Amino acid sequence: MEVKYNIMLIRENLEGYKIVGVKEGRDIYDFISKKYDRVLDPDRGSIVISGDIYNISHYLVLDSEYDLNFDEKKKWSTEND
Repeated sequence: MEVKYNIMLIRENLEGYKIVGVKEGRDIYDFISKKYDRVLDPDRGSIVISGDIYNISHYLVLDSEYDLNFDEKKKWSTEND
């Protein structure tokens, strides 16, 4: 069996950045707060996981301490909030 995860860049608690995978058909806002968190880039691609997937979460943190690149800093830096 296989499942598709959509990859997103989020800003958690208006402090740090994370790359997360959200199982196709699930809502990111069931995982993050609408008040304190922000989806910066909802379409960073996707991954497909196959095999014994019954115990895999609907939300996967792929990078918990993501550093923005130069273009992303210009677009989403804290100075623009």
